[in-house]
Amino acid sequence: MLTTSIFALLLAAPAAPAAKPVKGGVEITWYGHSAFLVKSPKGKTVFLDPYPPMVIGYPAIPKMKVDAVASSIQYKHHTYRDFALGKPRVMSALTTEKPWVWKDLNETIGDIKVRSVPGTQTCEEPPCVSGPNGILVLDVAGIKVVHLGSLNQALPEEVVKAIGPVDVLLIPVGGKFTIAGPKAYKVKQQLEPKIATIPMQWKTDVVTLPLLNDYNDFIAGRSGVVRPNSNRYVIDPKHKPEKPEIVVLDWHWPEMKAKIRALSEQGKLVVPTKDKDAPKGDAPKGDAKKPAP
Repeated sequence: MLTTSIFALLLAAPAAPAAKPVKGGVEITWYGHSAFLVKSPKGKTVFLDPYPPMVIGYPAIPKMKVDAVASSIQYKHHTYRDFALGKPRVMSALTTEKPWVWKDLNETIGDIKVRSVPGTQTCEEPPCVSGPNGILVLDVAGIKVVHLGSLNQALPEEVVKAIGPVDVLLIPVGGKFTIAGPKAYKVKQQLEPKIATIPMQWKTDVVTLPLLNDYNDFIAGRSGVVRPNSNRYVIDPKHKPEKPEIVVLDWHWPEMKAKIRALSEQGKLVVPTKDKDAPKGDAPKGDAKKPAP
């Protein structure tokens, strides 16, 4: 019987579907790991931390036009560009040349303002790699979206002040390379997002990155958890939730989910689960045994 590997299927990623216009809304679309597309009410778009296909198990990000691509850190899991059509503005919270250091980012793309706040990865034990980490702060038509990059420690008070008020928090929760579980929740409490917290960098059904955990320890015993069964979260500035939510998004974009479901029902889908299928990390030279976040 003919079977299709989920990896082979996902490599043939379709073009991104046209986003339905939401009058006055801010759209946040998750593509897995720490990759998000942020779209403003005026249609301006910034893609955060894009990854190359199959490096950590995710398929190719659909080809799309974006106004800008921004990276929080300089690992290849966060700096891919080839999916972007046209000539988007490219920006980063860290310098591109080693040794990587934080740089002051302050850009405006229509009704989106992007700035950076310095953070540090301080690791107590492998596989984490110590070094700089950038925090991306987006003001999207008055909605403050904060992407914490590959944060793996509590935020110093001066960083909390530099970030300022937060509406939507994009926070890593998978551990090993980043904060996880209760520690991640304490960071959420430090920043007190007013609208939503969206977990990222956690182990989904296709992730092959070793040692990454799921999001369950982060949400255990918490109230206000919602699962929209979608990879998109839309914020209406005029109708915000009464209480802040924890929004667990599904990385699958709609066309891909339908294709996977159909093959699974037909018994034609093969899902690799062995660690040998995991890619090698891309830690800085001289420390090749440590995989990148």
